Amino acid sequence: MFSAPMRESSINEAHVSGFSDLVVRGMVEFIYRDKTAIIMDFAVEWLNVAEMYKLDKLKADAAAVIGANLTIENSAIIFDAAILYNLPSLKAKVNQFIKE
Repeated sequence: MFSAPMRESSINEAHVSGFSDLVVRGMVEFIYRDKTAIIMDFAVEWLNVAEMYKLDKLKADAAAVIGANLTIENSAIIFDAAILYNLPSLKAKVNQFIKE
């Protein structure tokens, strides 16, 4: 983006919209440090930003955090997100959680 002949390369900035500031800052931290603190309250948003920007490790890390924090209240939302973001292991984990 910054090396191609695009607007972002001439002004040295990129605008990321549609995500909370916390998730965007976390994504940038992840790009530079290969890690970030994934907050469960923003779980689906983490999956969304990881999918949009093709950050597979971030997506896997978010799925791991989500899988470790399943509740009765969030299981339906997480199940839908597992299908939407093609996470079969998370989908299986939610199925198992519901069966128990």
